[in-house]
Amino acid sequence: MRSVEPYHHIVLRHLGVLALLVVVLVAFALPAFALPRDKPLHQMVHRVWKSEQGLPQSSILAMTQDQAGYLWLGTQEGLVRFDGNDFKIWNRSSVPQLTSNKINALLAARDGSLWIGTYGGLNRFDGKSFTGYTEKDGLGVGRVWSIYEDAQGIWVGTDGGGLTLISSSGDIKQFGTEQGLTNLRVTSLAARPGGGLFVGTYGGGLFVFEKGAFTSLAREKELGSLDVQVLFQDATGGLWIGTDGAGLVHYANQEFKRYTKATGLTSNQIRALGKDSDGHLWIGTWGGGLHRYYEGEIVSYSDGGQISNASIMSLLEDREKNLWVGTQVGLNQFREGPITSYTTLAGLKQPITLGTLEDKNGTIWVGTFGGGLHQLRDGRFETLADPAGKVSSRVMSLHEARDGALWVGTWGGGVNRIMGETIDSFTAKDGLAHNKVRSLIETHDGAMWFGTKRGVSRYLNGEFTTYGPEQGMPLEDVYSLTESAAGTLWLGSASGVRKFQDGKFVVPKGTEESKPIRAIYFDKRGDAWFATSGRGLHHYDGKKLTQVTIVNGLFEDVIYSVTEDNHERLWMSSNRGIFWVAKDELLELIAGRATSVSSTAYDQQDGMKSHECNGSFQPAAWKARDGRIWFPTVE
Repeated sequence: MRSVEPYHHIVLRHLGVLALLVVVLVAFALPAFALPRDKPLHQMVHRVWKSEQGLPQSSILAMTQDQAGYLWLGTQEGLVRFDGNDFKIWNRSSVPQLTSNKINALLAARDGSLWIGTYGGLNRFDGKSFTGYTEKDGLGVGRVWSIYEDAQGIWVGTDGGGLTLISSSGDIKQFGTEQGLTNLRVTSLAARPGGGLFVGTYGGGLFVFEKGAFTSLAREKELGSLDVQVLFQDATGGLWIGTDGAGLVHYANQEFKRYTKATGLTSNQIRALGKDSDGHLWIGTWGGGLHRYYEGEIVSYSDGGQISNASIMSLLEDREKNLWVGTQVGLNQFREGPITSYTTLAGLKQPITLGTLEDKNGTIWVGTFGGGLHQLRDGRFETLADPAGKVSSRVMSLHEARDGALWVGTWGGGVNRIMGETIDSFTAKDGLAHNKVRSLIETHDGAMWFGTKRGVSRYLNGEFTTYGPEQGMPLEDVYSLTESAAGTLWLGSASGVRKFQDGKFVVPKGTEESKPIRAIYFDKRGDAWFATSGRGLHHYDGKKLTQVTIVNGLFEDVIYSVTEDNHERLWMSSNRGIFWVAKDELLELIAGRATSVSSTAYDQQDGMKSHECNGSFQPAAWKARDGRIWFPTVE
């Protein structure tokens, strides 16, 4: 979200309370930073960082967040600190004390230090200098797989050297075969309720370490595999066990329960586990993408390009409740934004969305260019059942008549009237001015009006009447049709504004400079607002026309739509995103008591898949009864 001052000075502002939506369709809602259970991952704000964006290497092997809020990343080519904008990198070239550039494990300790497990050993970073630990210092075999902290100190799991404890006093002690650990490849560690540790090994299954001794807890019979990759203990005391090839196992009340590809996983190789603040368990797999588990149900995010790579290596929810996903190729961030986007992953047959409206029953209808007409049901879009193929796949404009009929304007197929399961078609052969229809409306007298590529037609009592130059209407694109509170029909076209008066179309006095017009909106006061293509937003009170442009602080001069929310803000769409301006600021400017307005703009950073909105048809924006506003876009 951006706040725009006059002359395009851009200032970042924190998101405030908002009730909206954008259809990518895109849609706005109240900002809550946790990832809601009822929202698919592809509708979250998603960002990706790779080596092209500043990482030393794109594989994110480990992640943690320190007390200052920095995100620390382990890669194959060094240690990285990330503040959300910039990367700071440490490697052996800059820090010879670093035991290896390949970072396998990270722990932000309680004392503020950072512990780093590498392919060559262990490091501690106190914010100023690095201290190294290797086999020479008493550490097990150099390669470190896992790090855990408790009251006794720092526990380190090594690849072949068993378990090592570095006490708070600095003493180092190893635990292995002599203490009952039959496999020394310690991959993961977790706290055990009541005391001790759960110890996962690669090749030996799961152990309990308590009072200085190891006890085998689970082997192939319980886990399906002896290869444990990751452990995670949830708040209820249960232990989640990720295996290499046998899926996910939950241990609670001395019982083991397995989850595999047969129960919803797309891969049985589990590499990362973590829970978010809403209680969802996130499951990272090798080659099968990301999964979310909640109340016995597993949802897979393994396809559709929702993540930069299908091999997940690390997971973290930060203190702002953003979800971070480290993959073999890229760092991913997912967060809840003010905008909800609907794409082909939500059922749309084509990503280019056009006319959008909500009918009397609360159903959202969306036209697409090439994918036909869709309706929203239970969070997903379904294509209109049209076995006879009467409705063109290129749906431009929509309008619901008072009798409940849905009128559909198409690009090349004329118009359709849908009443229940009955679909009627009307084309130029029936008297329509042109088969490419951009706008339509029903006026108070029951007439249907159609804005086409070559002028406007009226349909009343079963007959079409077309208005041309003799009636004051040029044969050109008509982008917008609307009726004022007084019952007068207004239209916006390539050559400007016209209203229907005494059987002819006339240019309202004072609006001669307002062109071309993409949309017309009448507010509660009866004032008209014109969205223009290149001349900004125009206000017309019946006598005087006032222009508001980027010089006055408007975000964009090419505007496709204008509508008003429940907080008296005018929302507009453009090729650079959607934005709003407080109407009282606009009226102060129009009255001459102010020289500028402030625009607040939204784009991909807020949840849009593309900042390019669609327009030159009707409706290009729709405020639903729940307060959300829908905008069609190009993706």
